[in-house]
Amino acid sequence: MARRKEHSHDEIRELAITATMDRLANEPMQEISLRQIANAIGYAPSTLVKVFGSYHYLLLACSANTLMALLHELNQLEDTSSGSRLLMMANRYYEYALANPHLFNLVFELKMEADEALPQSQLSLISLLLSKLEKEISLIVPHLKAGELEAASRNFWSMIHGITVLSLKDKLFCQSLDAPSLLTMQVETFIAGLLAQYDNKLTPHSELLTHGEIL
Repeated sequence: MARRKEHSHDEIRELAITATMDRLANEPMQEISLRQIANAIGYAPSTLVKVFGSYHYLLLACSANTLMALLHELNQLEDTSSGSRLLMMANRYYEYALANPHLFNLVFELKMEADEALPQSQLSLISLLLSKLEKEISLIVPHLKAGELEAASRNFWSMIHGITVLSLKDKLFCQSLDAPSLLTMQVETFIAGLLAQYDNKLTPHSELLTHGEIL
């Protein structure tokens, strides 16, 4: 390892984030400490506090990296019908969580102090993720108002996230169906509900709901 004086502030930041995410690949955040990360990169805990402000903000930086990785996964989806992309997004969300459970949990378990707001950088990443959902839903039901579209996207995310988290915790209590099967059922039900509720005249129901199109 290079001598401490050879690392800039930004380099120390990246070393610490990398070391923390490497630990989170195998351990939950509750089992990792600032001292462990500092020791792993050859610096004192006080140095990391100077760089990040607190251990909490080091974890927030890892959370942001996780959100960016999830966004990258969603951006790699092939261009197909909106109904199919919604299902692919749901499956990719689940697959990422399954492959990276501790990093995934970090995003949702890490909390700010009561008097602190989530950093704008973090809010922007969350907004990007949700905007991808809104875009796909708006293609299925083009005439949704802004408030309806926002509600629909959060509804969809809540359902997919719920199945994902229950599956990660092995709490689905269903021997005959696995998470991907439940996700498929949920997406089909969601799309059918949207079309029925808003009586969309612009997209034929058969185009979005047949198994040949969605699956």
